[in-house]
Amino acid sequence: MISLEASTTLPSDPILLLGGCERRLTLGIFKAEPGPKARLLAAQQWEATGRMAEILGPALDRMLELLKLTPEGIGGLVCTRGPGSFTGLRIVLAFAEGFSLSRRLPRAGLSHMEALVRSARSSLARRSVVLTHARTRQVYVQVFEGLAPASKISVVDVAEAQQIALQGPPAQTTALGSGLRRNTGLAKALEDSGVRLLDDRFDEPCAQAIADFALEAEFRDEPIEPLYLRASDAEENLAGIARSRGISPEQAGRALDAARSPRD
Repeated sequence: MISLEASTTLPSDPILLLGGCERRLTLGIFKAEPGPKARLLAAQQWEATGRMAEILGPALDRMLELLKLTPEGIGGLVCTRGPGSFTGLRIVLAFAEGFSLSRRLPRAGLSHMEALVRSARSSLARRSVVLTHARTRQVYVQVFEGLAPASKISVVDVAEAQQIALQGPPAQTTALGSGLRRNTGLAKALEDSGVRLLDDRFDEPCAQAIADFALEAEFRDEPIEPLYLRASDAEENLAGIARSRGISPEQAGRALDAARSPRD
């Protein structure tokens, strides 16, 4: 039986794993066992841009069926919580909260950037820079020494990202992430400077790496908070959206503030 109190220990029953920070939806079920490796019972990834909501529920039903499990047999839940796609994060974290809420399952949120580094650990130099797509000519960037974060996550333009990546010795630096694919000029500049680039196989974390990372996480009976580091495109383009709908930007701003305000 799941305790109604917040838990800091790993659930002993199978744990549901979800990730949707970028283009792929990751779904898995694993068990925590002694040692550094989780026992992955099943996992699957889909290219799911614009389709995460329609894939997630049926895919989980099928996975539970194949494992001869029911939703009641799941003892906890872990999600990557960003940074990443606003839509993907909202869909996955809302699904996670709905799945967890009725039985108050313990859940844990993990950094997408750290999950990427752990997924690529056997291919990394001493220093690594994770660069993931934020928006046109902007990336999320974080520097790691080994598997340990050596900087906070920030959202910067590609010129600043290049400066950050080259602050360490290029020959001892690995760069990875979707930001390289979406900004080919940045990728070429880093490669020409001597930084080793990882290919697109490392643009998404694998389920095993997420499950292993979760063994170090704190599970609690609380919603997983998304890691948003910038305003959404809709917020930044609010004035244009408002005018296209025949209202003033001021009216749209008041409506947005009202929607954000706590309700009694």
